Amino acid sequence: MSHVACVDIEITDLDALELACERLGWKLTRGAKTYEWYGQWVNDYSEEDAAYKHGIKTEDYGKCDHKITVPGVKYEIGLTEQEDGSYKAVFDFYSHELTEAVGGKSCPKLKQLYGVEKTKKECIKKGYKVTEKKLKDDKIQLVINGSF
Repeated sequence: MSHVACVDIEITDLDALELACERLGWKLTRGAKTYEWYGQWVNDYSEEDAAYKHGIKTEDYGKCDHKITVPGVKYEIGLTEQEDGSYKAVFDFYSHELTEAVGGKSCPKLKQLYGVEKTKKECIKKGYKVTEKKLKDDKIQLVINGSF
């Protein structure tokens, strides 16, 4: 069964994404041209997050520009470059091991840490000091110091 979904995240910074992946113990492989999935589209998934509903052609399932590997899990997350230079993240969530590892079909762990790393990078670039504070329920608070 193929259940290739598009994650609701716009990736514009591969360096921030790589830092997020490292924090999770995952690996971003830049320049990878394929990612592991079921291997064949069988037209069995059509929810709103289905990758083909977000501009990913079904014949391009399994193809990517970069990929994310989660240790111990066969299926992977593919990153496909868009016309504006950003990336869409797609994966076959029928692999329950991958879906569990990423925290669910919406990849909340990746979204959270990518947002943290991207925000930190932008703030530091503007001369602010940034510290992280871990809150309850795995939430992260960023404390930004400097003149606004």
